[in-house]
Amino acid sequence: MMAGNLTNDQRKWILKQYWKTENAEKVRQKWAEEFDTPSPSRQTIYRIRDKFDETGSICNAPKSGRPVSITTQENEILVSQAFTESPKKSKQRASVELGISCRSLSRIMQRLGLKTYRPRLLHGLLEDDPDRRLQFCEVVLNEERQGNGIIDKITWSDEAHFKLSGAVNRHNCVYYSRENPHVMIEGQLNQPGITVWAGLSCKGVLGPIFFHTTVTHDLYLNMLRGTVLPQLQRQHDNDDFFFQQDEALPHCAVTVREFLDEQLPNRWIGRRGPVEWPPRSPDLSPMDFFFWGVVKDKVFSRKPRTVDDMIRCIREACQEIDDNKELCVKVCSNIASRLQECVNNEGRQFEHLRDYT
Repeated sequence: MMAGNLTNDQRKWILKQYWKTENAEKVRQKWAEEFDTPSPSRQTIYRIRDKFDETGSICNAPKSGRPVSITTQENEILVSQAFTESPKKSKQRASVELGISCRSLSRIMQRLGLKTYRPRLLHGLLEDDPDRRLQFCEVVLNEERQGNGIIDKITWSDEAHFKLSGAVNRHNCVYYSRENPHVMIEGQLNQPGITVWAGLSCKGVLGPIFFHTTVTHDLYLNMLRGTVLPQLQRQHDNDDFFFQQDEALPHCAVTVREFLDEQLPNRWIGRRGPVEWPPRSPDLSPMDFFFWGVVKDKVFSRKPRTVDDMIRCIREACQEIDDNKELCVKVCSNIASRLQECVNNEGRQFEHLRDYT
């Protein structure tokens, strides 16, 4: 069947089918299933495609007269309306729906100032979380305004689980939903790995400390008592420091909280602590928005082949960060601005509002 014998609706149908598969033979097969007339030839399908790309139209060109410009004011209005109503619509889909070639559509979008913005992944918040986040941020910022310099005195801590596959499983980097989204991660079962604890302050890195088994509250308490607290006291040369931990279950045990209350009265941040840590707030902790990402990049760029090799790489990565005290100070100093951004957004997520240009 020749292109000249096709109606405009048939040409539009051919074009839509072609954009789905980009395979002329599949378009012919689909035609045979849908219509009783002979299928158009591959050459006809290609001519319709090329004509649309060149002119933005599926209609035959007029015999005479001045050609109509594709980038007319009417088309600009159509394009603006289409992306206002459906900002996630692809260019290809908009091109087919509006009957405007991709090339012309790009020119119109440029004239309209339409730009591509890629979404950022954000941690989920529950209903009460913004209030808790807001309260924490205001408490710390008020201490800063009074000249107490609390942010420079905080050692932030966290655990991460490294796998030889290259995955870094952080317990607070999850998605929260009222329904199961059935998200799957393939090939990660039974991969060798190690759990790592570390701390970060403007004075440098604390740790790393490694666990070959699941971290229980007893293991965590023994680590605090035997390693972390003595190192904190040596690192700060006095008791003028604060210790932060998140809401992981081993951290919330009564024995752990009693130990911290006894050893660090009014100087620890965590669940049910003197300063309440807001759950699901990785954007407020440098361990999440900086430390683990940098360590991961350094470790897996070296392609460790065994767990022992990976432990060595993690130690080296942590040491490199610790050696760069200027970087540690810069990262921890950035926390104040993050707290203020969280306050400005009433406790909700704010990283997607930051200007990274």
